[in-house]
Amino acid sequence: MEESSSAYIIRHIIIDFICVACVAIPAAVFKWGVSPYHRGFYCNDESLMHPFKDSTVTSAVLGVVGAGVPILTIILVEGLTYRFKKPLTVDAKLFKLGNLRINRFVFNCYKYIGLLIFNIFVNQFFTDVGKYSIGRLRPHFFAVCKPDYSKFNCSSGYIESYVCTGTDSYNLKNARLSFPSGHASMSFASMLYLTLYIQYRFQWKGSHLLKHVLQIIAMMLAFACTLSRVSDYKHHWSDVLGGAVLGCIVTICVVVGTTDFFRPIIDPNLYAARKKNDRCDITTSPKSSTVDPVAHEQEFNIQNMA
Repeated sequence: MEESSSAYIIRHIIIDFICVACVAIPAAVFKWGVSPYHRGFYCNDESLMHPFKDSTVTSAVLGVVGAGVPILTIILVEGLTYRFKKPLTVDAKLFKLGNLRINRFVFNCYKYIGLLIFNIFVNQFFTDVGKYSIGRLRPHFFAVCKPDYSKFNCSSGYIESYVCTGTDSYNLKNARLSFPSGHASMSFASMLYLTLYIQYRFQWKGSHLLKHVLQIIAMMLAFACTLSRVSDYKHHWSDVLGGAVLGCIVTICVVVGTTDFFRPIIDPNLYAARKKNDRCDITTSPKSSTVDPVAHEQEFNIQNMA
């Protein structure tokens, strides 16, 4: 690949940050400027009568593990790949920003970590849209809201007009954001991305099972997080199921649409041998050569992206 100009690199980075901001800013808008849909309840709804408990997996832990583990894994894998795997050509994946040369390690870390962050924010955007538009009540709603039963008649059935006597404004708003589960969607979005990344980029031949063990660990972390949301009475089982499905769908769409995870990888030695044979065929019999220039160029581009 030819070296890119500083202007091209800067423009590329700026556009990337704008794209991430376009899906990240709505999360702040929902959190601070939007009220969830006001949904009613039945007085005898036992699914809303659970006690309020602290989260086993807090939002801080979710953020650190959900983003930190994939980022550290990407840095480690790309570092080992850069150290031990020879590129197809000298200075492959080399960019230049002023007098600073950007090697393949930095470029790949930027690419895969950037796509991870983009995936997380896209998932959060869809999760917030679901939460605030549906306004489903959490299993501990009665414990947080503490509705004033003197203001309505339970015998009338579905209660839409009621007053909460609870004083914790944060928990009162949060008690209406049950579906889909943000913990489930976030954990599955990040860990599925990590699983697909490991499948594509982890090329160590020392063990056939290590790659799959790492993938199982990643998905088990996501699964354990979702189970804790039900046992902590933060979500109904359908909330975490919906969040997990949402996280997987968003990640698959982002990965298929923006990454090279599912594109074939051409072995450098095989490519060199085929290139040499092609040259011999062209030299000895130009008219009989079956080399497709377009396919040949596409094959080279695919290898350079690895």
